Amino acid sequence: MRISGTEFVRIHQMEYSPSASENSSQCELPFLRVSVDGLPDSLDAIIATGDLQGFTVASGTRAGLGEAVAFEIARLQREGLLPPPDRTAVVLTGDLHAGAGEEDVLPVWRAFRNVGRWVAGVAGNHDRLVPPVPRDVNAHLLDGSTVALDGIRVGGLSGIVSATAGLWHRRERDYINRLSLLMEQQCDLLVLHDGPNVAGTDLPGWPSIRHLLESATPVLMIRGHDHWPQPMAELANGTQVLNVEGRVVVLQRRLGGTAG
Repeated sequence: MRISGTEFVRIHQMEYSPSASENSSQCELPFLRVSVDGLPDSLDAIIATGDLQGFTVASGTRAGLGEAVAFEIARLQREGLLPPPDRTAVVLTGDLHAGAGEEDVLPVWRAFRNVGRWVAGVAGNHDRLVPPVPRDVNAHLLDGSTVALDGIRVGGLSGIVSATAGLWHRRERDYINRLSLLMEQQCDLLVLHDGPNVAGTDLPGWPSIRHLLESATPVLMIRGHDHWPQPMAELANGTQVLNVEGRVVVLQRRLGGTAG
């Protein structure tokens, strides 16, 4: 699987507040679309997102951004502006809690399950989400593990590199060892919350993760956690790194139409 489009087209946006305060500033969550090669015949799109930390206001009621994004995707699907749920998969890169601290994000996973055939992803360092995800969600929380879905082998590693103890924290050596074992399973799609930096740029991340990725077979990798002003970069070995921190990216077989 490989992103073949050269342009990420903005097709939609949502306004949200980064905090629950009524006086907090408004931010914009972009929805981007780009073409991808290698989707199985059963899928027209993979929708990837992460770091949905904030609140929206609908009908005077404040709601967590994660669930609101899932509901908005469902609306766009009903209007024919995005492929329908039975032709769509969802990838979540973690940190789906609405506020600060550690929160249960299972309701967000449940909401996204309604817009795709399946959901696969990882936990962020702020997510309180303990595997296994209940079967009725029909979703796959990955942590040093893989799952085959519609012929795609999806691998994922939850959490971040950190020298301090915390939920979904791993010391750098432990993280790299787990990631190395995961990559030996030859994933078609790799999902992380943390991730690599990009040599020769200011795009943040971990050099040790980059070195490991660059020493392996090229893969399409989707990550979050660190903000990048651009959604994608390519590593020295051809690995594509898609950063969906604070954005929704639709990896679609065919481009066309505009959501609004």
